[in-house]
Formats: sequence, C-alpha cells, structure tokens
Amino acid sequence: MDLLTRLLVLFQIILSMDFLTEGNCPKSCPNIDALSDTERSNSMINYIDLNLAENKKLRDLIVFGHNGLRNRLAERLNVCDMITMFWDTKLSDMARCQHINCTTHQQDMQFNQRLGKPTLLKFGNLTAKDLAWSMFMWPNFQMENFIQRAIFHWYRDHMWLKRPQKVYLVHRWYYELHFERTNRFAQIINPPTNALGCSLAKLSSGLSLLCYYMSLLPPVNATIYLRKRPSEYQCPFNYPIHDELFSHLCKYAEYRPEVVT
Repeated sequence: MDLLTRLLVLFQIILSMDFLTEGNCPKSCPNIDALSDTERSNSMINYIDLNLAENKKLRDLIVFGHNGLRNRLAERLNVCDMITMFWDTKLSDMARCQHINCTTHQQDMQFNQRLGKPTLLKFGNLTAKDLAWSMFMWPNFQMENFIQRAIFHWYRDHMWLKRPQKVYLVHRWYYELHFERTNRFAQIINPPTNALGCSLAKLSSGLSLLCYYMSLLPPVNATIYLRKRPSEYQCPFNYPIHDELFSHLCKYAEYRPEVVT
C-alpha cells in the first residue's frame, strides 16, 4: 500500500471517529458553571445514550411529545407553517456533553426559568443564534413517566406568557408572541424549529432530561410569529408534505424507492 493510499485510509478512519466521547466533550458550558474534574466524577451516576438503537422507544417518545404539543397549538390557534421536528444525533451528543461537564441546578424541578437560555457553544457549523436548550430536573430516581412529566412542565411555561396579539405583516395575518429567552414553551412551539436532540441522565442530585433545539429561522428580539392559516393552505415548498399523524404539521417529502418484484 503506497503512502497516498495509507493517508486516504487514515483520513477515512478519522472522519468516522466519534469525537464526542466522554473524554472529548467540549469543556465550555452555556451560561452556567463548568464542573471541576472532582465534581464531574462525583456528579454523574449514569446516562442513557439516546442515540443507540436500543433506546429508540425513549427517543421516539420525546419527539412524539414535542410534535404532539406543536400540532395541538397549531390546531387550537388555527396557525400554519409549523414544522415536524426530527431527532438530531449531534444535538443529542451536545446535550450529553453538557450533562457530563456542566452544573445541574436541582432548583429546576418544576418550571422556574433559570435554564433554557440560547447556548454559547459552537458545534461544527452551528452557532449560538441557531441553538437553544432546556433542562428538567427531579430529585426522585424512581419517578414514573419522567419524560412525559418533563415535557409537560416545559409546556406549562405558557402560563408566564402574555396572550399573543394579532398583527398584519406583509399581506398576512400573524399572532405575535413575545417571550423571555428562558421560556421553554417558546422553544417547543417556535414554528421553524425542526431538530432536537436530548440526553437523559441519572445524576447525584436526581434525574435530568436536557434537550437542544435547532431552528431554521431563530426568533428575532425574543418574538415568535405564528401565521394564521388561510382557507386555502399549502405547506412551505421546503416542507411540502402534511404529516400523516399530526395533520397540522409540515415535513420533508420522504423518498421511498420502488420495490421491484
């Protein structure tokens, strides 16, 4: 094997490596304190890698919960352009790294607003303006329906929002929703948010679910615009298909090759 071939093989091996192992996670933490080496070893009891095939049911439950709430809001307010979220493995890795390296506040047991700020981390081509995150913490290791309860508490953040106002912009009617950047309900229902990835961990202080979100069009000035659904509506050209399960959400067209028999 000549030198060029060896270099190409080595390059392919490097590309296939997972650099987000526990030892190689980014040490910077988004708006919170980083753990010391001693604190890091004492805080983490166990975490579930939600990217593994064996944890598909947990992964699907998280995505289903988010999309179900988005569909419910779109139906009740009669708004459109709400995109179906999908699972992103890199965002899940980022959440896992934050669990490993950063402090977790036990006070975030219900729905206070200490966490959920846009992240300061940079990951590949993703920058702070693209990403946001939310965490739920509970001190009881035996809590049933933990994931459902976490998403429910994030959804309850809508109680801290003022009622959206109807506005007319660029020949279209919208609901204008102002929110604090720590509001986790806003992160769930932002229409162009299309990707999420989460980490589930058992820490010394309790159970924790941490989710990262990526939006095609991040909110400007902490404002979300929900477009009122016109009588004749088609999904956006880049998400042209109505979701089969959630009829008020739009998603990618799925390519299914024809089976020749």
